[in-house]
Parts: sequence; structure tokens; C-alpha cells
Amino acid sequence: MGGYAAFVWPAFGVAALTLAVLWIVSARAQKAAEAALDTLPPLPGRGARARMAPKDKLPNAKPASTGAGR
Repeated sequence: MGGYAAFVWPAFGVAALTLAVLWIVSARAQKAAEAALDTLPPLPGRGARARMAPKDKLPNAKPASTGAGR
């Protein structure tokens, strides 16, 4: 790397660590926001807050393509 390896590899490490920390913080914030939403009463004229079903549990869902046979 022309003598720059001592700067490049730590930069990759710092970037990877930053991405990991941001991912963890975002996941925790999402859980906290969902918990806060679950404590709110439903809006007038609407039922309880419905969670979205995973795509494979929907009635009209097609099975995921594995890419085999291409």
C-alpha cells in the first residue's frame, strides 16, 4: 500500500466500528419507539395498532426465489 497501510487499516476498523455502533443504537431506538407506540391508545374509529405481517405469512405471498436453476 505504499507505506499507507498504517493509516488505511485503522480507518477501515474505525468505519466498521462506527457502523456497528450505529446499527445497535438504531435497533434499540426502534424497539423503544415501538414500545412507546404500543402504550398509546388507539385513535378514535380505529382498532388496535396492527403490526405488519412478515411477507411469507401474507395470504397472497409467493415463495421466495432461491435462484436455483438459473
